[in-house]
Amino acid sequence: MNRMFRIGGLLLILFFAVVPIAEAIQATLTWTLPVDPNRTGVKVLRRDGVDANPFIQQGATLGVAVTTFNQGGLVTGTRYCYEIVTTGALGDAPPAGPVCGTPDLPLPASGLSIIFAP
Repeated sequence: MNRMFRIGGLLLILFFAVVPIAEAIQATLTWTLPVDPNRTGVKVLRRDGVDANPFIQQGATLGVAVTTFNQGGLVTGTRYCYEIVTTGALGDAPPAGPVCGTPDLPLPASGLSIIFAP
């Protein structure tokens, strides 16, 4: 499932994938950054569940040119929202986002058959 959003000068793409290891779900975020010599880093913020929940920074501030972020351990059926915030010496820019999505259950197998022979 892909969701693409353009917010200001940033293009955010939210991609959920079911990873075959223990049915863990991973989100991959990608974005484009405008040219900005004052940028010192990028923060990824996530909110789980309902809109009333706060956004919380995920990990350390990323490097100035980083345009992708992977996060595993997500739960099927839980709504996740992400924002991207660029940072500079004078503070943070307004957030880009949110982009939201809910990873779905994988599709069931089909076409199952069995043949018994003597």
